[in-house]
Amino acid sequence: MTDAAGENTSPNPPTSNVPDSLIVFHHSELSKLEAEEQAAKDVVKKIAARKKKYRTTIKADGVKLKNFDRAREILLADDDDEVRNDLAEQGAILRAFNHPMGHQFDLFEQPDRAALEDRWRFDGFRAGSNNVGAEENPHRQGDDGHKHWLQGWHDAQKCIVAGMEMSKSTQDDDTKPEPEPANDTDEEPETEEPAESAEDSDPLDDGDDWRNERDEADPVEDEESALKGIEA
Repeated sequence: MTDAAGENTSPNPPTSNVPDSLIVFHHSELSKLEAEEQAAKDVVKKIAARKKKYRTTIKADGVKLKNFDRAREILLADDDDEVRNDLAEQGAILRAFNHPMGHQFDLFEQPDRAALEDRWRFDGFRAGSNNVGAEENPHRQGDDGHKHWLQGWHDAQKCIVAGMEMSKSTQDDDTKPEPEPANDTDEEPETEEPAESAEDSDPLDDGDDWRNERDEADPVEDEESALKGIEA
């Protein structure tokens, strides 16, 4: 579409009207982003492989992965009330089938009776186990909530350290430094030579030391001593 003067007034002008340098620039910038995207995908693949390998370690430590995953879904949920409602609904469905376990879910239909202090400590423990820093304490410093939350956070750190010492994952950790390679050569390992004894020392060493001290003496003092000897 053109105006009376023949200028292109189309909302989407043809690419042929765009300067070549601008086209090349956009290609270069988009290529950079695509390279970053591919690098990120490669990182994600590596992390996924490490996660898969780590899950075998969890299993080797005696943890049943299916139940572990279910419990983590509850632990990582954003809304505890929603989790409680879901469990209560599952109990209602089980009761519809007269399942003996259906009434055991009645507990989730009742309000949360946990003491506020226990709730604060749990929140801190959950944050600590999720690798959240202590500085993320949501309570004002000096308040009871701050104290109990921080106590729970520290309890999680102690628990993590204790578990680290027991887990098989510490025996196969990719983050640990590689051990020093063994010496496979036929050369003898270098050892420190023993210090020379007084009997083995060179008797000329003392003379050399004397000469060195002599060379380092003040030349002005040497000249004055020589003149005094001539005058005498």
